[in-house]
Amino acid sequence: MSSLTRKVAAGATVIVLGALAMGGQAAAAPAGSTLFSLCNNGNGDYAVTAVFPESGGFTSTIVTVNSCWKGNRFRGERYFLNVISTRNSNDRYIEGQNYTNNSDYTDVSTKGSFLDFQYVKNG
Repeated sequence: MSSLTRKVAAGATVIVLGALAMGGQAAAAPAGSTLFSLCNNGNGDYAVTAVFPESGGFTSTIVTVNSCWKGNRFRGERYFLNVISTRNSNDRYIEGQNYTNNSDYTDVSTKGSFLDFQYVKNG
């Protein structure tokens, strides 16, 4: 077997092993797609993101006051909200550590202020 053939064969082995490893992870991922919406209806002193740790920490865009983010997510996927002060970006906290996106459409709407953060989750 030539040197080039061995290198190609070795590369193919690595790709196959990598695909098997990823396949094992993909099998554990929730099946089905659902629409997720995050709207910030607060007083303007915070921004919020949705973080999906089971998707490698995928995070929505930063949602500022009077705006929304919508995207397709996996049904059954856990998420939490990252609330960030617009007055001091070092001030932040996590809300809802183990929420699950279980329905065909999950809508999260926030309200209040950074110190009095409130939200409504439908779905």
